[in-house]
Amino acid sequence: MNDITTKAYASFLEQTLQEMATLPVEGICIITKLSGGAAFTSYFNSTSMDKITYAGLIQQDAMIETLRINKMLNGEEPTHDAENI
Repeated sequence: MNDITTKAYASFLEQTLQEMATLPVEGICIITKLSGGAAFTSYFNSTSMDKITYAGLIQQDAMIETLRINKMLNGEEPTHDAENI
């Protein structure tokens, strides 16, 4: 078995698990992007409705990040230049 402590994501997982341990967790969703574009998913105590909720939350997070990057959040006006038109 591989030593997880040597993986690049070890610190991220440790911090995430420590934070989760302080929360009232009812279900867990893990989605991992693999080399070549495939994905690995794993769920703990998650119904079909929970999986739909997870997907919606991921879409929401991606949209908020896109709006922030494009300075379209909180009333900010987007900037347009020759490369962004």
